[in-house]
Amino acid sequence: MAVFAVLFGYYSWQLKFAESEKIEKFEQQFSHHFTIDESLAKTPSASILEKDIAAFIRPNNPTFGDAAAPITIVAFLDFECPFSQESYPIFKEAALKYEPVIQVIFKHFPLSTIHPSSLDASLAAECAREQNKFWDYYNAVFEQKKLTKTSLSTYAKELGLNEKIFTACLDGKKFVNQVQQDLRDGLELGVRGTPTYFVNNKKIEGVMTKEQWDNIILKEMEK
Repeated sequence: MAVFAVLFGYYSWQLKFAESEKIEKFEQQFSHHFTIDESLAKTPSASILEKDIAAFIRPNNPTFGDAAAPITIVAFLDFECPFSQESYPIFKEAALKYEPVIQVIFKHFPLSTIHPSSLDASLAAECAREQNKFWDYYNAVFEQKKLTKTSLSTYAKELGLNEKIFTACLDGKKFVNQVQQDLRDGLELGVRGTPTYFVNNKKIEGVMTKEQWDNIILKEMEK
């Protein structure tokens, strides 16, 4: 709790002296830099405000941080989405910065109609999760941005995964049901594209800046 208090005090001080006009405009900019699949946008879905986000966190979903943290961030991402890729280093920095007070839950949302390699990347990441290397694999895919079958296998080799098990898992689409469950969860929550984040029960679409992450997380810490 001491770390929480220090973080809260410091970043609250920063925001207090920031330009108020910029702070007011933060939430108006969340929809910028956002890959959307129009076919998904037409799917009827309930507002997230009517849902309990905790009900959509599955036992197999990769997590980062403390399960008892006051802020939960559920991230729906597509490995091939250029805006998920753009968001990656910013979101990673924010997650590390606020690690004492947040828990991140990853959810797959491969928009395969416009990103043909995204499903394979999601399946490969799940195969890495099976060998307790999800986050290392996640970093490799987003940092190297190559999603060919050869590249996906290369990442596994570089991370020291059992290649035979990984290949059988990927070729057999072992975790396709889990990926499809994430897609269904996203649709029910009103996800239209990527990246989409749920910070507690607040939906945010698009790439956010470091300052925007500070703003949204601090607002949740104040509650």
